[in-house]
Amino acid sequence: MSRTVVDAKTGFLKAGGHVEALANFTIDSPVPFRMETVLGELNRLNAETGSQRRALRSRAISTASSAV
Repeated sequence: MSRTVVDAKTGFLKAGGHVEALANFTIDSPVPFRMETVLGELNRLNAETGSQRRALRSRAISTASSAV
């Protein structure tokens, strides 16, 4: 989640040409960002992670079934 917020803040600073602020900001710096962007990325990552978990679970079940 932190990386997603930092990316959103970095995008805001780059788009505005705030080079000096970009070189010195941290996640705690008061830089505005679009919450929709962060939520969209977190939802995408969550869906990706869920798909990977389901695939691993399916493989584990398949492997266990064939071992019996």
